[in-house]
Amino acid sequence: MNRHRTSTESGDAGRRRIGLVVVGLALVVAGCGGSDVTSSAETPEEPSPAAPATDGAKCWSPLEMLEPGQVSEAGFEIIERRDDGTLTVWMSPAITLEEFDALELPAGWSKNQPRGDGGEDGGGPDEGVFCGSPGSTDGEMVIAEHFGHEWAHVATIVEVGVPVDAEGVLLGTRVAKEHEITYFAGTTIPLLISPEGDIYPLVSRDARRTTDESPLPTGWQVVEHTFAEDYSTRLPNPILNIRVENQDSYQGPVTGLEIES
Repeated sequence: MNRHRTSTESGDAGRRRIGLVVVGLALVVAGCGGSDVTSSAETPEEPSPAAPATDGAKCWSPLEMLEPGQVSEAGFEIIERRDDGTLTVWMSPAITLEEFDALELPAGWSKNQPRGDGGEDGGGPDEGVFCGSPGSTDGEMVIAEHFGHEWAHVATIVEVGVPVDAEGVLLGTRVAKEHEITYFAGTTIPLLISPEGDIYPLVSRDARRTTDESPLPTGWQVVEHTFAEDYSTRLPNPILNIRVENQDSYQGPVTGLEIES
């Protein structure tokens, strides 16, 4: 995959377990779309169905930003407000929590909560790759320097304040990204299930959360699901990123999962 960088290129890295950095952004992405983001854009088209997973070797792993032997503390995200009303999510696993806290951002920029995948506390994807920055061609991943650190453009927030439930308990954000996630056989994660049966797997958690519990609206449920075999999917683009009260990020909807009733 081609990558566009504004600084020196690093060597390609193989497909490896992401550990703490399965953002969905982070955002995110990475787990993306933190609760401090309040701008909105026009409502996009409905998300396309989740696509079959592609060859991960052709996509880009956030681990490529790490130095040899470096272990990421979390997936860190900064959010840039654009003139068109969208929000660009820049993610880096390479900086430290102390460096992230010390960042002083100008007007038009904000921070998302440091994102982790949940690990043994509830799970998240075992692997995650991004197959290009939103709007890029030929799967290019845009990497740029901001505020003295390198960041990858992993997602674009196209709409916030998306209605999710009639009670207003859940926070919905529409996010454009080319994000492929994998759960290995034997992995157990929470799944958020809507009253209509739509399935949203846990993709990231607030690395500083103080509780694993969050209220749910009527008709919604969280179930623990153990994968009987490896499961990979390209998340729909754009995804619906649903945040619960403790900032757990469930993203989808996804297909191809059979849930025991």
